[in-house]
This record gives sequence, structure tokens and C-alpha cells, in this order.
Amino acid sequence: MDCFDNFDPLTGNVPSYPFFELWRVVSEARILLAGLSVDDIRGIERELDYLVFDTKAKLARYCLDDHVAQVIKAGSWELHHLPTNTAPTQQSVRLLLENWPEGVDEPDYLTEDDFSDVEALRTAISTGDMGTLDYEHSYPVQCAAVLALMKAADCLRTMECPEDELGVHDDGPIAARLLSAANEAVESALALGYANELAAVAESWAEAAEDLAETIEDGQRRFSKDRARKAATARHEHLKPAIEFVQTEWHEHCEAYNCNKTDFARTYVELVRNRHRDRRGDPLKVTIKTITEVWLAPSASKPAGEPADG
Repeated sequence: MDCFDNFDPLTGNVPSYPFFELWRVVSEARILLAGLSVDDIRGIERELDYLVFDTKAKLARYCLDDHVAQVIKAGSWELHHLPTNTAPTQQSVRLLLENWPEGVDEPDYLTEDDFSDVEALRTAISTGDMGTLDYEHSYPVQCAAVLALMKAADCLRTMECPEDELGVHDDGPIAARLLSAANEAVESALALGYANELAAVAESWAEAAEDLAETIEDGQRRFSKDRARKAATARHEHLKPAIEFVQTEWHEHCEAYNCNKTDFARTYVELVRNRHRDRRGDPLKVTIKTITEVWLAPSASKPAGEPADG
């Protein structure tokens, strides 16, 4: 549904509650769009919808390609899930990751859902997909300002939409509404900040603008790497107590199992299920193969003098 169906991007009223700064964001975005009609803004909105979707897909493909290369180079644990007698090539590993088996911990790399619309727009503008940034009201500035209005419209719609259209949240429909609307309000503010950033660059001398763009790119790269690391850590944080428990038990009792990891894992699969919980609070499911090949891999933990499995 068009985000401007119930909100005129140039004259629509923005209530001062519950996000009192939203009206200022909308006002400043409209200043950057001076001279454009509602039809002009709707045209930019339609192009942005396609652009954001396409750019996120490209970013996700880059991340997947990079992860495939790392898996092959490092001989990573994901290769254990390749079909028997299948060589680890770019094609075979990519096919494996795109059709990952159910019930197995997922690999860590960014997908479309990990990128915001503002990040997608930044990428598209930096690659020149949205034209040249040569004056204060140039097309890249207009695109960022329109994105700010789009997110503001989404926020207002979320606050007014029927309860049965809301997402699900553990704390109920009110939390689902407020958290979603708050995220949209924040993205609106970020898009406006980016629009002002672009306008400032366009007003400065060409040499200064070039230096600033390089600084922005460096910051983006550092932010993306840092977020990828944090996302990977957060995804598997709930497994840490179970992994430490299994590794400690193995160190203490491996001799009782004749240092056979498979026999040990058969016993501890149920112990892990009974003692530990996943992110939803359900018994933690783990396979014998994950315990033997990942949690007790030599690179993860190995008692001194442990012989190879027979």
C-alpha cells in the first residue's frame, strides 16, 4: 500500500504525540523538497520503493558471496553439511547456504532484513544510482528527504492502524504498536539527518565535499563490520552456557567414554535439552553431530593428550 494514501506529504498534519519531534522532521524535510509537487514526491517514493528493495538484495548477495569465500578458505564447520562426496566450490557452498537444513544453527552473515532503508539509500547514492550530488536540492537530497516523509507516514499509520494489523510482541499489542512506530520515527529522523548531510556536502567546495564523502564511507564500513560482529554474537549468545557445560563435562569425563565424542554426545544431547533453553524458553535442541563436530571440535576445546576419535 502507498504510504502516502492517508498522509499528504506536503500538507499532512503531524500530531505532537507520542513522538513530539516527528513534526520537526517532517517540516525540515518539506523545506528540502521546496518546489516539488505531491505528484513529484509520489514519483520519487515509487522509485525509492524499488531502489531500496533492489539495493538490499544486492548487499545481501555481496555478504553471501563474501561468506562463501570465507567458508571455503577456512574450511569452516558449514562444510560438514555438504552432501557426501560434494566438493566445496563457490556454487555448492552457496547452494548449501541458500537451502540451509532445518534444525541446525544458522551461519552468520547479513541478509536483506539486516539492512535498513536508510542504509540502502546511502549505498545507492554512493554508487551514483540516484544521480549527481551537485546542489542543495539535487535528486539525492530529495530522495533522502522523501524517505524521511515515507517513514513519518508509516509511523502515523502504525499508530492508527487496527489492532489485528499489528505484529506480535511478548508484551502484547500495545508494545507491538509502539515499538514498530518508534522504529519508524527513528528511521525518519535518520533519513532527514542524511538529507541534511548531503545538502551540506553539496553546498561546500568540491574538494571539501570529496573529503567528507570519504569520511562518511569509512564510518559506514566500520559501522557495518561492528554490527555484523554484534549480530553474530547476539544470535548465538544463548548457546554459550550449553557449550561451556558440554566442554567442561567432556574435559572431566572423556576417559569414562574412552575419549569417544560420539558416545559422549549421545548421552549429553538429552542433558542439554533438560538443562538449557533456547531464546524462546523452549528446551534447547542440539544434534549429536553439532556436539561432536562443532562444540567439541579441536579448535573449540580439546583436553591435553586426547587421542583422535576411532
